[in-house]
Amino acid sequence: MKSNTSIILLMGLFIFAIPTVIGEGSTAVSHDINISLNDSIYNVYEIVLLKIDNLENITCWIPGDAENVFISINDQEISYTTNGNIYLLNLSGFNISDKIHMSISYTLPYTSESFNKEFIRPTENLSVKLDDVYIIKNGFFSNGSNIHIPLSHLETAAISWYVVSLLLLRFVLIVVVIVYALHRQKLSSVKDRAWKSQDVLETEKDLLFNLLKEIEKRYRSRKISDETYNKLKSYYKQRTVEIMKDLEDMNS
Repeated sequence: MKSNTSIILLMGLFIFAIPTVIGEGSTAVSHDINISLNDSIYNVYEIVLLKIDNLENITCWIPGDAENVFISINDQEISYTTNGNIYLLNLSGFNISDKIHMSISYTLPYTSESFNKEFIRPTENLSVKLDDVYIIKNGFFSNGSNIHIPLSHLETAAISWYVVSLLLLRFVLIVVVIVYALHRQKLSSVKDRAWKSQDVLETEKDLLFNLLKEIEKRYRSRKISDETYNKLKSYYKQRTVEIMKDLEDMNS
């Protein structure tokens, strides 16, 4: 019977299920992958619980653009040889039972557009997190399956603080307006309305100055990219200039 290849697309995640190939006699009881963006580098941590059958060597699959690869077996560092994406680990000298814990850590360059993983053994329970948010949980993958996860949206997470700051800014301004409305609602002179508007603008200006300083600080520490920095700085600087012009017109 002819084998079929099925493709599943869910929220930008591609899972390719291809015909099973012969493995090495091991099964991943669990496989946890955590991907995070720190200082313009993707950090990847994999923890695998393997069930093996009297093996002297085991293999693992790591993306081709991985750097700073570190692998340990039962919390003990192990040396390896590579052949493309395949890393060969020699278990001789290790006190191995029928189950072992394999830990893998590596970095991916900031230019990586996706995280790819090929499974070279049956995996009974796969979990994948992006910045501590589950993308895959309790998934089963056969030998030869492949996942493809876009990484571009992690850049959005890097500016989440600024979204919160913007919301906080709007909230403070609303509170200021409400307070003035409650305490001075009987005053309707043009002069008083102008004073209230000026005070609101002064408050917003101060908050924007603080926000611009924080953006500069995070950019210098490389917590945000050049593109994000330029967009945020341009937006908030333009708003600050507009407010200062309004204040200048009021005082003239």
